[in-house]
Amino acid sequence: MTTTETSSPYVEPHVYVETVQPVRRGSALAAAVALYLGGYLVLFALSGQLVSALAGFGGGPEYLPLFGGQALFAVVAVIVGLLLAPAVASRKIIAILVVVVGVGATLGAEVARLTSNVGGVPLSMTLGNPYFMTVLVLGAAWLIVRYARLGWLALLLAFVLIPLPYLFSFAGISLAITQPVLLIITGIIGLAILAAGRGPR
Repeated sequence: MTTTETSSPYVEPHVYVETVQPVRRGSALAAAVALYLGGYLVLFALSGQLVSALAGFGGGPEYLPLFGGQALFAVVAVIVGLLLAPAVASRKIIAILVVVVGVGATLGAEVARLTSNVGGVPLSMTLGNPYFMTVLVLGAAWLIVRYARLGWLALLLAFVLIPLPYLFSFAGISLAITQPVLLIITGIIGLAILAAGRGPR
């Protein structure tokens, strides 16, 4: 005796399970390292000979491609760091725009200060201050891609860099001392901002 099997008219639907990808800590670490090193290069470009060359001092126009290329490489290094961060594309684009506009505005302010003294001391201490602007701009870009909340308070540390160059200048301290000190303080504040951008939980 044989039995015939009838197929069931009800077919079990396929169940798709959406898996949530965890935040890759390695990408965040690589982004932080690239951003930190790129930030040093940006600071070097903003406080180096590029500004003097753009203002028409210290070398002819033949040096502009060299100094401009160094600044471009520094900005690209920062952009690479931001692209490595585990964040959505919209946040990365916003952060990159912040960096490009911030670096361009700082260069413009420094050149204006040297050529026409526009804005006077207030502009020199803020928008024309490469130490302050580097930390502020790159710190804001980092906090954007890291979804920071209370971490934004760490940007207040950047305001310490506003009066320091001029306090050292008024005290008559030589550049051989002030520049390493400013670099160390800038580096410490930069590390604090990187640590503050802890990312989503």
